[in-house]
Amino acid sequence: MNTYEFWAIILLILGLGFLILEILIPSGGILGTITAVLMVSSISCAWTAWYSKTPVAFWAFLAVLAAGIPASIFGALKALPYTPLAGTVLLKPPKADELTPFQQEISKLRELVAQRDPLYREAC
Repeated sequence: MNTYEFWAIILLILGLGFLILEILIPSGGILGTITAVLMVSSISCAWTAWYSKTPVAFWAFLAVLAAGIPASIFGALKALPYTPLAGTVLLKPPKADELTPFQQEISKLRELVAQRDPLYREAC
């Protein structure tokens, strides 16, 4: 394994790691920029290492990169609710007792409509 092959793989792993951190840590896009630089550098190293000698290895590397990005995003989003930051980022669903008054109001309004419109009464 030559130096460019080594750095292509290391930069790919670092890029995917920083992509996960970008989702989990609010950085204002700084980690996203670092991720982009790492990914482009990784592709450049892979191009230098494999494209002229074994293009299949280069395209396989790009396939791993193309599959790794959505997999990393999906994994980070699945892990996000279990982090301490989730309480400030994600909304909590309303409790059932908070929704009950609205249900009562809706049923009252339906009764009023049913009193005025006989077709509505038959549809219910």
